[in-house]
Amino acid sequence: MASTPFSESLAKEIPLADVSQQEKGSLSNYNPLRLLDSLHSFKAGLGLANPGTYEEVHRDTKNVFPANLLIDGGQFEFIKMLSPNFQISNAFSLGSAQTPSSYNFIGVAADEDSFFQATTDSEFNLNGRLHHTFGRGLTAKGVLQTGLNVAQSVYTLEGDYAGPDNAINIKTVNPSPSTGTGILVASYLQSITKNFALGSEVVVQRPSPEMEDSVMSYVAKYATPQSTFVAQVHDQGVLETSYFHKVSDTAEFAANLQIVAAPGKRDAICTLGAKFEFKQATMRTQIDTTGRVATLLEERIAPPLALLLSADLDHFKGQSRFGLGVRFSI
Repeated sequence: MASTPFSESLAKEIPLADVSQQEKGSLSNYNPLRLLDSLHSFKAGLGLANPGTYEEVHRDTKNVFPANLLIDGGQFEFIKMLSPNFQISNAFSLGSAQTPSSYNFIGVAADEDSFFQATTDSEFNLNGRLHHTFGRGLTAKGVLQTGLNVAQSVYTLEGDYAGPDNAINIKTVNPSPSTGTGILVASYLQSITKNFALGSEVVVQRPSPEMEDSVMSYVAKYATPQSTFVAQVHDQGVLETSYFHKVSDTAEFAANLQIVAAPGKRDAICTLGAKFEFKQATMRTQIDTTGRVATLLEERIAPPLALLLSADLDHFKGQSRFGLGVRFSI
């Protein structure tokens, strides 16, 4: 068919090559890779940092309280560094009326990428822990707890991912693929701003193929170089908040509040604590609304020798525990 003067003038005004280039340019703006690059550039401009793992959101507060470090009776610990990557520890506990005497042997081997710890005690219980970092923020963990009764053994498989501004953790406890039983824990924590992070965790328990239960929790964390505030809510009616403040290099204070508002149960407990670092000593103390007062003093007498004194008083129950420990490290 012969061309008309109108079609020839239209072709001159809008060349086909120019139309195709314009279409390619417009399509390139929707390239998913470019969108991801733009997103990464935007997040980098916010100055976001890794918020830490979900299970350690209360770590700063718990490090102030002496509750998990108290001694009941007498304790002697001998630590020997066999090499820069390997050490052993022997711990003897004399015990008390509530706690029997015990002995623990601990071996630790570590390098830049791996960590292994094995512990055995006088009752032939064995605990093993292995961590290995593959790079790019990926870490695999394994834990085994066993004893004379092998049927009660517990093993845990865990994977961590520490991103530039987020943290992901997946953990399984006693998984059985054949029966579909076990415990699955998955958590995610994301930095929203430079100081603020939000996260969530789900715990799915399946003790038998016919039974299954799940629990959700949510957390908000606000952190600065001197302080950390955390609020955590469980869907079973439990609220836990904690506040940590570093006054100076020698003084730290912390507070923790737990409120239980589950059906048929109403309870609350508030704990206040302080930690002081002296030239050759460290003191931790805490008091809570149940009438419990606890203090731990670690005195470094000489470079290889440390003396530990602890006291735990429950005024409402009329109970008390005192401990004396000696730690020798070479």
